[in-house]
Amino acid sequence: MPYDPEADDVERLEQALSWLDRPEGERPDLILIYFDEPDGAGHRSGPLSDETREQVVRVDGLAARLRAGLEARGLFDAVDLLVVSDHGMAEVAPERAIVLEEYLDLDEVRVLDPSTMALLWPAPGQLDATLAALAGAHPHLHVARREEMPERLHYRDHPRIAPLVAWADPGWLIYTTHAERERRQQSVTRGNHGYDPAAPEMHAILIGHGPSFRRDFTLPAVENVDLYELLCALLGLEPAPNDGDLARVAPLLTPEAAARAASRDDRAP
Repeated sequence: MPYDPEADDVERLEQALSWLDRPEGERPDLILIYFDEPDGAGHRSGPLSDETREQVVRVDGLAARLRAGLEARGLFDAVDLLVVSDHGMAEVAPERAIVLEEYLDLDEVRVLDPSTMALLWPAPGQLDATLAALAGAHPHLHVARREEMPERLHYRDHPRIAPLVAWADPGWLIYTTHAERERRQQSVTRGNHGYDPAAPEMHAILIGHGPSFRRDFTLPAVENVDLYELLCALLGLEPAPNDGDLARVAPLLTPEAAARAASRDDRAP
C-alpha cells in the first residue's frame, strides 16, 4: 500500500488493523504505520509550542486507538509492537544564523544544501584554505574533512559525500549568503532537526511491547540504525549489510528472543 500524505490518519490506522482480520496464513508479517505529526507542527511552531503539544496529544490518541484495536482482537500481547520516531526537534530562531560568505570566498567553493549542515566542494587546491577559514570561525559551527568526520555519524565513507562537511550546533542554521538567509526566513520555521544525534534535542522515542520484549526495562539511548537489525531479528530474516549492530539493542529482548536472534547470527556465513 503506497504512502499517501493526504490520507486520514484514522483511516490509515483502521486499514492496518483490518489486515490483522485476515486468516492467519494471509496476515502480513510486518505492518508499518507512519504519522507525519508532530513533525510538521514542530517545524512550523517549534517543539515547545501549543500546536506541537496538541499534535502530540492527537498522535497519543492514535496510539491508544491502535492498542484498543489490538486488544479487541486478542493480539495486544501476541504481536510485537515497536513505536519509534526518526528524530527529535530543536528550537530555532532567525537570529541564530551562520552565514558562510562572511568567512569564505564563494568563488572558491561550491556549497550544497546549507541548513543544519552544509556540504562544501572547494576549488582545486583550495581545500586546506577553506578548512582553515571555517575552523574556529564561529563558536556554533564545526567543519571536518570527509574522512575525518566522527565515526559515530556514519558519514565519511561514501564517495558522494563532499570533501568538507560543516555542521551547526542545535538551534543554529547555516546559510550560504545573506540574501539566501533573507529569502529562507520569509518562510517562518521555529523548529528543525538534522543536528548531531548525540544532542539531547535529537533524541526520540523507542518503545517495544510484545512477547519478544522484556517488561519494565529501560535501555540507554540507542542509534536508530540498529532498529533494522532488531526488526530482522524479530522477523527471523538475515539483514543486508548495514551500519547497525543488533548487540546494542539485544538487551531489549527476552532471553528466548535474544537466543533466537543469536542462533540466526550463528548461521550467517
